[in-house]
Amino acid sequence: KALVRTQRGVNAGDEVEWIRGNGWCSATRHNNVVNEALGWGADYICFFDPDQVASHDIFLRLLAWARQGMPVVGALYPNRGMTSHPSQRPFEAMGYRQEGATMVPLRPHTGLQRATHMGTGCMILEAQVFRGLTRPWFTESIDPTTFRRRGSMDVYFVRRLQHELGIPIIVDTDLEIQHLHWFPIDHSYTERFPDWGKAMAE
Repeated sequence: KALVRTQRGVNAGDEVEWIRGNGWCSATRHNNVVNEALGWGADYICFFDPDQVASHDIFLRLLAWARQGMPVVGALYPNRGMTSHPSQRPFEAMGYRQEGATMVPLRPHTGLQRATHMGTGCMILEAQVFRGLTRPWFTESIDPTTFRRRGSMDVYFVRRLQHELGIPIIVDTDLEIQHLHWFPIDHSYTERFPDWGKAMAE
């Protein structure tokens, strides 16, 4: 196993294991991490993608929420551009709440919020969540004409948590996360480059 440490902010005696996911796609890497973590005996599993940039205490802050009885807590990070949703603005945060037929985007720095759609790039979960979820935990969707991944793996997983297990998805919108592209993207990009999507389409 990797080096196990007791860190400042983690309870004395707690063990922290760092696992690097292996596999050809995001779903395979996520499944690999969960299998390794459950085999190791983890109580909590925290995903942190390599294209995320955060403060050094991000894990401890997420862990603090988890220990208050929240089975799933994520951070709000900006998109690297646009999604297929017609109402989305450029670089808008990747977290939404469904209100009827409307997708309401979560805004940064609004405290704890309930989400129905979000990514898993920075998220902590109680390990027992995976024992109650049908395998495979993560799956990929492939475009049959281009054979490219559709990139819906983590959003589909978050929906399953809610529909299969009835678990609420909580987001700490005050956590500062940047999303790496050619450069780190922060929440200011939505207002700074409101015409980015139009410019890319021309």
